[in-house]
Amino acid sequence: MTHFIRVRNVVECFQYGLFFPNPNDPHSGCEFDCDEHGNVDLAKLEKEKPAAYANWLKCHAEGRKSSVKTYRWHYTEPAAIKCACGCEVELDHYTNTCDSCERDYNMSGQELAPRQYWGEETGEHPSECF
Repeated sequence: MTHFIRVRNVVECFQYGLFFPNPNDPHSGCEFDCDEHGNVDLAKLEKEKPAAYANWLKCHAEGRKSSVKTYRWHYTEPAAIKCACGCEVELDHYTNTCDSCERDYNMSGQELAPRQYWGEETGEHPSECF
């Protein structure tokens, strides 16, 4: 019986940028990492990106209007099972192999037959199966 350590999960991520459009071209400008409210960590910006900090000061000196842009993406964390040998196996491929004992599992966590038997019923050679 398969013991799931974690189920497959879709993770949604957000990132925010405070955008100051260029007065001559509203499709270009300066953007700075910020939180969802538009707050920029100025101490970090000054320390890690001095050129960007200089741009920040310039945008404010020019009195540019700003807006917060939201970037959204997601990724899938694969499920993981406990192998018969006790190790963790992530189910992120069609065939998933335990690094310790080399047992194979499908994406549903079902243990597959040993590789020497793969293709037996179809007449394929095992090398054609992977």
